[in-house]
Amino acid sequence: MMGGGALALLSLYRSEVSRLAGWCSDNNLSLNVEKTKEIVVDFRRAHTQHVPLTINGATVERVSSTKFLGVHITEDLSWTDNTAALAKKSQQRLYFLRKLRRARAPPPIMYTFYRGTIESILTSCITVWYGACNASCRKTLQRIVRAAEKIIGVSLPSLQDIYGTRLTRKALCIAGDPTHPSHSFFSLLPSGRRLRSLQARTSRLKDSFIHQAVRKLNSLPNLPPVPLLPQAPLNYETPPQVPHPQVLPPPLPLTYECHAPVTLCSSGLLTTSFTMDLTSFYLLISQFNKITALSPLSLCHF
Repeated sequence: MMGGGALALLSLYRSEVSRLAGWCSDNNLSLNVEKTKEIVVDFRRAHTQHVPLTINGATVERVSSTKFLGVHITEDLSWTDNTAALAKKSQQRLYFLRKLRRARAPPPIMYTFYRGTIESILTSCITVWYGACNASCRKTLQRIVRAAEKIIGVSLPSLQDIYGTRLTRKALCIAGDPTHPSHSFFSLLPSGRRLRSLQARTSRLKDSFIHQAVRKLNSLPNLPPVPLLPQAPLNYETPPQVPHPQVLPPPLPLTYECHAPVTLCSSGLLTTSFTMDLTSFYLLISQFNKITALSPLSLCHF
């Protein structure tokens, strides 16, 4: 049996998908249902059989993992598949780095090649997934960096250092941009020397980007002067408002309740623009234990 909150979620979700299909039809856009994939994130102990989603009479394929903006996202929100894909792609390019060494290319040339073809792969969207990776995944990726060090003969920055640098830069960028959807999570305490800590009941949420970013800024010796909001929510009961393009119909408001499923949908259309970046996308799905309603317009790429 499904509770009233879960039934309300499914009803709102399918209603929003219908609105999206209607909006596309009104604006001369065609939804390609064959390329549309649905992934359900549900960590409740009592597993429920979810009714398949249909768009224009066609059933949407449900998958356990999907690739979104180059990052593999699974229904259990683990990063094993993403790590395996990055490691495989990077190891293939180590072959060309060895070829350069055999051709007696100077270390600066090999270092430039490493930065452009291997490091760029290993650090793709690193602020999204690295903080939630387990130790095994991190070691797998770091071994590739050590292999490149032996080939080039110079010391290379570790993935942990790169992650820390980019996490700080991204956090400062969001904190200094009042129009960013996640800006309200970065608020100063009355002392003005630290940010307000965020509450998290699960390690999955604690390791997400926003929580990691707040802890990173609080660990700095001196907090950089950025225009922060004076108040931030102590919990997620009042989520930040996410701006949407005016050409789209307004999404349903976000509501939060414990142990409710999250259903995400990615749809392929004739255009290639996106409503939000991957960091904001993962911020939403990382709060799975409190979400009862998500707007598919905020989670569909079209």
